[in-house]
Amino acid sequence: VEELFHTVALISYCCIYSNEPNAKIQLLQLAIDMLANNDFSEIIINSPHFGHIFMLYLHFKGPDGTLLSTVVPHACWPGNEEHKDSFDEATQRIHGAIKQVECMFAKMLDTLISGRHLKKFLTYLNGFINHILSSHVLSNLRNIPIHQQAFMSNLFLAISRSLAENTSYVTNPKVYISSSYYTAKNNQCDFSDLPRVGGNHCHLKKEHKEYLEGLGNLEVDDMSHILNNTALLFHLGVYRRLLSADLFCREMTDHATHLNTVRDKIAACPPGEVEVLEDLKQCEAVLEKDTIITSRMTAWIKTALLSENRMNDIIWMLRTLLRSVDAVEGDSFYFMPEFYMMAILNMYRALQECFSQSSLLKHRHSPALFRELAHFFARHICNPMIKSIDVKDHILQSSVIFVNHPATLQALERLEDTDCNHFMGSIVQHYSKINYVHLSRMMIRFWKGHGFSFRDPPEYYKKRHEALLPGVLVGTACYMSVYEMDPNPSVKYQNLFSSFLAQDDNGAKFTNTVFNQLNSCLTEFMNSRKDMRKNQNSYTSLIERSCLMWYDLTIILVRFLEMITALSPHIMVANPDAMGYDPTSEINMERLLQLIIQVINRNCSLEMSSDMIIAQRFSTIDVLKLNSAITGIFVHLKRNVPHLLGIFLKKLLLQRGFDIISFTEFLTAVKTVGVRRNRSDFLNITPEELDEVDEVLAKLEEINDEIQMESRQSSATVEEDEACPICYDRPISVVFKPCGHESCRACITMHLYNSKECFYCKTEVEKVLSKSPGGGGSSGG
Repeated sequence: VEELFHTVALISYCCIYSNEPNAKIQLLQLAIDMLANNDFSEIIINSPHFGHIFMLYLHFKGPDGTLLSTVVPHACWPGNEEHKDSFDEATQRIHGAIKQVECMFAKMLDTLISGRHLKKFLTYLNGFINHILSSHVLSNLRNIPIHQQAFMSNLFLAISRSLAENTSYVTNPKVYISSSYYTAKNNQCDFSDLPRVGGNHCHLKKEHKEYLEGLGNLEVDDMSHILNNTALLFHLGVYRRLLSADLFCREMTDHATHLNTVRDKIAACPPGEVEVLEDLKQCEAVLEKDTIITSRMTAWIKTALLSENRMNDIIWMLRTLLRSVDAVEGDSFYFMPEFYMMAILNMYRALQECFSQSSLLKHRHSPALFRELAHFFARHICNPMIKSIDVKDHILQSSVIFVNHPATLQALERLEDTDCNHFMGSIVQHYSKINYVHLSRMMIRFWKGHGFSFRDPPEYYKKRHEALLPGVLVGTACYMSVYEMDPNPSVKYQNLFSSFLAQDDNGAKFTNTVFNQLNSCLTEFMNSRKDMRKNQNSYTSLIERSCLMWYDLTIILVRFLEMITALSPHIMVANPDAMGYDPTSEINMERLLQLIIQVINRNCSLEMSSDMIIAQRFSTIDVLKLNSAITGIFVHLKRNVPHLLGIFLKKLLLQRGFDIISFTEFLTAVKTVGVRRNRSDFLNITPEELDEVDEVLAKLEEINDEIQMESRQSSATVEEDEACPICYDRPISVVFKPCGHESCRACITMHLYNSKECFYCKTEVEKVLSKSPGGGGSSGG
C-alpha cells in the first residue's frame, strides 16, 4: 500500500499541464480512494514518509518551452491584440483544466481533515511549518525554496476550498480562531515561540500570569488549529508567490511598452540612417521574442495564480482572520500571534495589488469585507497594545491604500460614530509619536480635490506609483506602491479633524508637530539640492530620488497647513479681538509667515524654467505644486474668513524680509503657469481660482495702502525704552510674574510654548499679565 501510494504520487508529480489533465485527475482520484479506505488510510497516514509523499501530490507542473507555445499558440499584449480571441480561448482552456485539478486538491484535503485522521494530519502540518520556521527566520522568509512556496500555496488553496464547501464556514460569524487557542496552557500555537502582538511570549506569560491562571483550563478546538495553520501558510509562502506572479505580469507590460517604443522609433527613423535602422530592428527582434514568451507565461500565471478562485480563497481567509481579531477581549489581545495582523495586511495588499480591481469591487462579499476592514483600521491604526514597530508601520501603510479607493473610503465613512471618532482621535493624538509620513499621506487624501489647484492630469490616475519614503529607522528608506485613484475628498473626516483640533490643546500640539516636520523636510530638500549642484555630473539616481522624496513630503505638509487653515483658521491666524482668543495662534501665525517668506525667497534662488520645472539628471521637480499649496493658504482665508485674511496680510507686510514685489510676482506666476498648463480635458487652475488669486492681490494692495497711510499720519514711534527687548519691533505689553521682567505678548507666548523659564533670570514664569498704561501689571492679564 505504501509503495503504491508513493508510486502514484511520483507519477502525479511528473504530470505536466495539458489542456485535458485527465491523467492527473485520475491519479488524484486513486489517491483519494485509498485515503477513503479505512485500512489503507491507517497505513498511509502512519507512514514515516507521508509528509514527503503528500507534498508530491499537491504539485502541478506548468507548461514550459515548446509545450507552452502549443497551449497558447498566439501571444497577445497591449498594442498587439490581433490574436486576442485565440489568446482568450487558450486562457479559458487553462482555467477549466486548472479548476478541475484544484477541485481534486480540495477533495483530497477534505478526506483528511474530515476523517478520523485529523489529529495526525494536524501533527504533520505542525511539523512541516516548524521545519520552515526553523530553517528560515521570519525576517528572511523570502529565501524559502520555490517548490515549498508552491506547496504551501496549493495547501492553502486546498484547505480553503475544503472548508468552503460548507458555506457556513464562509459567512458564519462564529467561524474564527478562538483566543483560547493561543492563551490555553496546553496551546498548540508555539511555533518557535512566534512573536505575539504584545511582545515576547515568555515575557507575556510572566507579566500576565494572574490573567492566564484566571482563564482556567481552556479547550482548544480543531477548527481554530486548522484556521491558524492556514493563515500561517499564507503568511509564510502564499503572499510572496502572489507578489512574484504579479511582478512577472508587470514585466510583461514593460516588455510590451519597450517593444512599442522601438517600433515607433523605427517608423520615425529617416531612410538614410541605415545603421541606426538595423540596430533598432535587431532590438525589435529581441524584444518581440521576450514579449511573446512573457505573454504566454502571463496567461498561465493569471489563470493559475491570480485567478478569481484564488481571490475567493483570500477573501474567505481574510474575513475569518478579521473576525478572529475582532473577537479578542481583554489581555488575550497581547497573546495573539503577530502574524495574524501581518497576514490580514498582506491579504488586503494582495487583493489590491495582484487582482483586478473591477473583480474585487463586484465580488459578492466586498461590501462586508470593506466594512470589516474599515472597523479593523479604525480600531488598530494607533493601538498602543501593539508593540511591534513593523506591524504598526504596515498598518499605517495599508491605511493609506485603504483611504485611496472610493469604495473603501466610503466604508470607513459609514462606520458608527464611535469608530469614526476613535479613528480620527487616534491620528490627532498620536501624530507626533509614530510615523508622521504615512499619517500625513492618509490625511491629505481626505483633502485632495478641495485644495487650491490640488489635482493631477487624468493620465496620473488609475496607475501604480512607487513612492520612496523615510524608513522606520533613522537614515533608512523604503518603497511603497500606491495605485492612485481620482481625488475623493471626505467632508466627514475633514469635519472630524477640525473638531478634534478644537479640543483642549490638540490644535497647538498638532500644528507645532507639522511645522517641525515641515522645517526638517524643507531643510533636507534644500541640502539635497545643494549637494547635487556641487556634484552635477557624479551624483546617483538614489540621491535624486531622495531629493524628490523630501520635496514630495514638503508639499504634503504644506497642503496639510492649507487644510488646517481652511478648516480651523482660528488656529493659524491670531485675532486678539475675538472671543476665546488663543495666544498659541500667534506662534502658528508667526511660523506660517516665516514659512511663506522662506518659500518666496528660495523661489528666487532655484534654477527653474519659465514653467516652474527644475530639470535634473534623471527626473524633474515641479515647483508649481509647492507654490500652489502656499497660494491655497491665502485663497482659503479669503473664501472662509475674509477678515482674518486682512489681519494675516497686514502681519505679512510688516514682517522683516518680506518684499511685496516678490510676493506679487509669486502669485502672478502661479496664475500664469497654471493657465499655461490648462488643457481641454484638464484644468490645472480653474477660472474661479484665478479670480480668487486676483482678489487676494487686490486685498494685498488695499492693506499695503492702509499701512502706508497710517505710517504717514503717525509721527509717533516706539521709544527705545518702550520697545520689546527681544524683537525690538513691538512695544512692551506684558509683565512676567513673579520675576517682573517684560516683553511683547508675541515673544513671550512663543517662548513659553517651548520653555516655562523667564528669558533673562530663568525663574519659572507663573503668570503673564498685561501691562497697564501706567507701567504696572494689570490683574486681568
